[in-house]
Parts: sequence; structure tokens; C-alpha cells
Amino acid sequence: MLWILAGVVAGAVQDFIILFISTRRDGRSLGDLIKMELGTVPGVIALFSAFLIMVTILAVLGTDRGEGADELPWGRFTVAATIPIALFMGLYTRYDTFARDASAKCRSSASCC
Repeated sequence: MLWILAGVVAGAVQDFIILFISTRRDGRSLGDLIKMELGTVPGVIALFSAFLIMVTILAVLGTDRGEGADELPWGRFTVAATIPIALFMGLYTRYDTFARDASAKCRSSASCC
């Protein structure tokens, strides 16, 4: 029980530190931060490592929960709803001028930060 508690606290602290540093650097990713500080090669290694960690986590979660999810309606709905929502949000934040204007206005204003 102590290992689980310590792991959760350590993971939360690490996530908060990365979020804080990323926010201070205009929301850049961890790979971009490492690329800026250490150079191109360590930045590419960091991006590739983060990608491999995410793929591994998704594979583990998929094998754990994926066996029964294809037979249940909530499993199909979750997959069928999550992917279009993610695509819509990505395209919206990429191409919408309102989102970019609001983001630029927030960065120039001291009250948002």
C-alpha cells in the first residue's frame, strides 16, 4: 500500500512540474523543451521515448480492458465517440481563429496567467 501511495504522489509531482515548466514556455511539449535546452538529438530521443511510453501504456490498458469491451455497448460507444471528439477538438484548436485570438489575448494579459 505504501508503494502505491508513494508512486501516485511521485507521479503527480512529476506531472505537475512538467506542466509548470511547459506553461512557462508557452505550452511546449517536453520534447520541444529538451530540444531547446540540450539540442536536436536529445529532443528527438525524448519525443520518441515519450511516444513509446504512451504506446506501451495503451497496449497494457487495451489488453486489460479490451477483451470484454467489444461485446458491451459502452465499450463500442466509448471508442466510437472518443475518436471523432478528439479529431474535432484537434482541428478546432488548429484552424479556428477564435481559439488562436483568445490564446494570444490571454498570453498578453497578466490576468490570465
